[in-house]
Amino acid sequence: MADIEVSLRSIQTPSRVYDALSGEDIAFTINDGQVEFVLPRLHIHRAIVLDFPNGFTKGAA
Repeated sequence: MADIEVSLRSIQTPSRVYDALSGEDIAFTINDGQVEFVLPRLHIHRAIVLDFPNGFTKGAA
């Protein structure tokens, strides 16, 4: 699978979105309270991390 659009509701803006395994940053935008990004590829599974300025980290799979 490729170019998967992901949208997650959030009350905060993350400081960083990245792939948990590779550490590769993932470009993201904020649109009407949604954190939006595109996964360029997906093979079986992927763990994506959203880091927030207050130290809270949220994982998305």
